[in-house]
Amino acid sequence: QELEDSASELAALNSQIERLQSAGIGLAQGRAELALANYQSAKGDLSAVLATRAQVREAHWRLIELQAQRDTVIARLNSLIAD
Repeated sequence: QELEDSASELAALNSQIERLQSAGIGLAQGRAELALANYQSAKGDLSAVLATRAQVREAHWRLIELQAQRDTVIARLNSLIAD
């Protein structure tokens, strides 16, 4: 049962990582670029630039967190399989 639960958890983490890599980070970076372009053309303010850059950093940190969780699950699976 624990093996099946860990395998399901691994699949869910892989899915979240893939979504974040394929869309989440790119969208956050696009928003940051747009906010910077607006600021440079005097159509936006600096706080929007800083906020969107913070969102990009948060997305990257979330990716790192998910990858660490995935690595923990992989280690658990390896341990279960070895037993």
